[in-house]
Amino acid sequence: MYCQVVFPLPFRKAFTYSIPEELIDLVKVGVRVVAPFGKRVLTGFVVDTSKSTELKDKIKSIRDVLDENPIFDKTALKFYEWISEYYLSSLGEALKNSIPYGTEVESKKRIVSDKEFCKELFNQERKKSSARAKLLERLSQKEVNSVSSLHKEIKNKNIYYLLRSLEKIGAVSILDEINSAKVRVKKVKHIKLSKSKDEVYSLIPEIEKKSSRQVVILLELLSVQEPATVSELLQRTKSSVSSVNGLAKKGLVEIFEKEVERVYTETYKEEFKEINPTEMQNKIIEKVGESIDKNNFETFLLHGVTGSGKTQVYIELVKKVIEQGKNAIILVPEISLTPQITFRFFNYFKNSTAVLHSRMSLGERYDSWRKIIAGKSKVVIGPRSALFAPLQNIGLIVIDEEHDLSYKQQELVPKYHARDCAIVRAKYSNCPVLLGSATPSVESMYNALSGKYTLLELP
Repeated sequence: MYCQVVFPLPFRKAFTYSIPEELIDLVKVGVRVVAPFGKRVLTGFVVDTSKSTELKDKIKSIRDVLDENPIFDKTALKFYEWISEYYLSSLGEALKNSIPYGTEVESKKRIVSDKEFCKELFNQERKKSSARAKLLERLSQKEVNSVSSLHKEIKNKNIYYLLRSLEKIGAVSILDEINSAKVRVKKVKHIKLSKSKDEVYSLIPEIEKKSSRQVVILLELLSVQEPATVSELLQRTKSSVSSVNGLAKKGLVEIFEKEVERVYTETYKEEFKEINPTEMQNKIIEKVGESIDKNNFETFLLHGVTGSGKTQVYIELVKKVIEQGKNAIILVPEISLTPQITFRFFNYFKNSTAVLHSRMSLGERYDSWRKIIAGKSKVVIGPRSALFAPLQNIGLIVIDEEHDLSYKQQELVPKYHARDCAIVRAKYSNCPVLLGSATPSVESMYNALSGKYTLLELP
């Protein structure tokens, strides 16, 4: 078996790799793999698989598979191919938007120098103001260096040639180190009774003679219904780790690791209020609802003044989407400026809501992303990056404050406009997209007045 892999690098083509027999069942379109690329090891995306290849050269094998479930399906892949073509980037660079920062595996070169030998060589060349002399000076001062730090220091593009020449004479060693992902699943030690309550009660008098603290721990565990975290138990009972370990050796308790979800909590709070839509809101809900029912792609521009109730329209439409077993994406401009809308969605949809934005920690974003892939989240809300959430079966995309300039990504490649991308993603997902604003952008209003979009007014 072979797979075609693209990397988040400026190369337009996919690269073919063979799949080791033990990984054949794991490799499918949409998963990430770890593969050798030139002299490095990188994380890439599988975009196709095949049973044969026309390539005659020796084909390298992938080393590992990072995902159990695909991050994107063939429908989403078409969307990323469109981004790649329209915004002039590679497919790998476009797909990089679908994963949270810190989950990549890659190799980096480390340069280990013989400081004394490098100092000796530097003394021979110190009169020369060459790149080699500058490099030797740095290597004689610090034993372990990264290639990037040497590049900055020496400011010379041909640093690899110089390093290889020094490696030949034994002045340095060039090592490949594989850096694992910066963010992983969080696991916490838990503790539970490994014997029945009756057995534990019968053993307490004997244990009390040797350690009263162990008895306190056992009584605490007897009083709780579920396994407790070791740290919480120690805090509650004012005990030490040795007391817990002593109970584990006696076979009275079991210590095990359990996955813990890191959840972002919004500081803004709002009481839940059941709101009945007005007649005008109901007309808009019915109009957009028709497209949801028929799985039709259509772009709606909701022109509603501030305070007219656009958020409630979004909520009612998302309710309809979830009732049909579909999912929804809600884009907001800056998450820090719109905590009300975020918390309102949490009030209505509880744990079915996932948030993705830059104010979350790496761990919180990673856990939120994994929750979406697992299908536990029905509603994803966040700024422009939330558009690339690995959500399947999308029934509605909402872009609140569609005129806002923060929907433009102007720093990294691909440089895209999230509003325009959302319309294309909705097209590939066969679902409506709703643009909401009190002050629509000129181009959106023009598209609405010329009939390309459907204009909805909420006075």
